[in-house]
Amino acid sequence: MKKMVLIGISFQILVLFSFIFFAYAPLYFGNEVKVRATGFDPRDIFLGNYVRLDYPDIKDVNFDEKVDVGRKVYVVLEKNGDLYKGKFVTKQRPKDEVYLSGRTSGGILQNGIRIRLDLKFGIEKYYLPRQKALDMEKDLRDAEAIVTLGVLKGFARIKKVELQKNN
Repeated sequence: MKKMVLIGISFQILVLFSFIFFAYAPLYFGNEVKVRATGFDPRDIFLGNYVRLDYPDIKDVNFDEKVDVGRKVYVVLEKNGDLYKGKFVTKQRPKDEVYLSGRTSGGILQNGIRIRLDLKFGIEKYYLPRQKALDMEKDLRDAEAIVTLGVLKGFARIKKVELQKNN
């Protein structure tokens, strides 16, 4: 009986550590990708203090396939100078390219045809202490954010956000 309890507790601890490992794996083992972002502080008492980030160079990409809302898609990235940009959207997992895994959550329709996808990657919220979130929102009005991501097999995590003043 004690052995079964010990096995049960060990299994629960193992599951907990596997969640932590998979959450942090892109930061330590993934490709470092820098992307341009815009953002604002949305003020949400239930979700805490964060800056909402948008990635226009990744989200404004070509897609040739019919993509339904809620579907898992992959955005293949290409390096353009120091930054990465979205190259195209596909429903098939890319083999030898850097890509982000995301889901469609809508988009813009024109004459019944989707002309723009709204994509979510799980990197849209950057949590900060309250005052830092407010300061970053003010800084983003006059600056551009460069977000450094760790990307591993399509899964991304934010490493850091740097602000660069617009010229």
